[in-house]
Amino acid sequence: MPQDIQKHILAQVHYPMQARRRGWQGRAEFQLNVYQQSIHAVTLLASTGHPILDRAARRGLASLSRIPLSNGLYRMPVVFRLQ
Repeated sequence: MPQDIQKHILAQVHYPMQARRRGWQGRAEFQLNVYQQSIHAVTLLASTGHPILDRAARRGLASLSRIPLSNGLYRMPVVFRLQ
């Protein structure tokens, strides 16, 4: 997946305030099923270990209405890291 598209996608994912306050971090891996430039399914392949982070990532990924990708399956890592 091109990096500019990946950045566009990740801009839709928001770090939950509750997770920030508790210092929760993690990396999740998702599979995106893209058809006609829309995401039709988001599948969690590897969890962050924190359900609240997994849900936030899934919500953000699923919220995209149009995405400039060809039909197919794409792996998408989502990293939550406190700075």
